[in-house]
Amino acid sequence: MLDDTLCVGSEQYSPAMTNPATLLAEQLEAWAVPSGSSPEDARRSDGDTDLLYWQRHGRAVGLLLEIERSLGGLEAAGHDVRSWWNAVPRWYRAVFNYELPWKNGLGERRPALSPLHMDMLRMLGTFLQYATIAPQVVPGSIDEMKAALGDVEELIKASTELDDSIRHYMLSLVWEMRQCLDEIELFGAAGVRRLTFELAGVMFTRAETLEERDSNAATTWKDKAKRLVATMLGAVGLKVIETGAGEVFQKMLE
Repeated sequence: MLDDTLCVGSEQYSPAMTNPATLLAEQLEAWAVPSGSSPEDARRSDGDTDLLYWQRHGRAVGLLLEIERSLGGLEAAGHDVRSWWNAVPRWYRAVFNYELPWKNGLGERRPALSPLHMDMLRMLGTFLQYATIAPQVVPGSIDEMKAALGDVEELIKASTELDDSIRHYMLSLVWEMRQCLDEIELFGAAGVRRLTFELAGVMFTRAETLEERDSNAATTWKDKAKRLVATMLGAVGLKVIETGAGEVFQKMLE
């Protein structure tokens, strides 16, 4: 049986680290305002620029979007998730507002979210972790995926026949994917999975256009795309081999 851990460099993270509800709960708890501090100070890290400060909020909203997708899937599967849907606006507000007042002036720690709604978020995280919809992390190396992504970037830059708009689009996916890999500990694997298949899809399309006039180049594009998908499935993939989707991925990697 596979060990449910994710290797990032020399450290390991539990499967719960890829759960959007659990990750958001941990982020909001870290954003509690200590006594005598402002909300802005509580959310800033040393050396933060304004861009990094607001990007962190954007990543938190990304976790909320993943939560909505998970709730939609659970609802479609017949689960009653109305209570969690009702809590979603509160979770959004917690990312951008501190609606909870200090009870006794500035002398108390001020949470970003009420205990009730934090408990609901934590319970959702637990439920998602064990529901069939939850992504299951399998062992793998993020470093391997970064190496595969670097090879893809070199191929894109070296392909002088690419239209500039396509090149810029593909390089933007590479950039975003690298950001997601760097922040996987904080924001989970959902973005990496999405970007992997989007980038691989563009690469396979590129290979198809080259097939008739340059089969060697087409093979190179396919091989790089396959390696990217293979390393993703090893590093932050889903247990898809037991599902119908697994057959699609297997054929893609043949």
